[in-house]
Amino acid sequence: MDATQTTTDNLWRIQSTTERDFDTDFPLYWSNENGWVARPSSDTFTTEEKSVLNLPIGGRWLPNIL
Repeated sequence: MDATQTTTDNLWRIQSTTERDFDTDFPLYWSNENGWVARPSSDTFTTEEKSVLNLPIGGRWLPNIL
């Protein structure tokens, strides 16, 4: 396991349990700057951030799996 994989494994994304993309019907993910967005535009969070941040309404933590 290389350092890049370890870093990616320790990151999280916030996925919406209610908000979906109009065109694809895929779930949306959280961006601190823009709110709910498509996954490529969303933010990642460290395990430390996950332990102290509050989720947005309708959000859930998911591991950052490619």
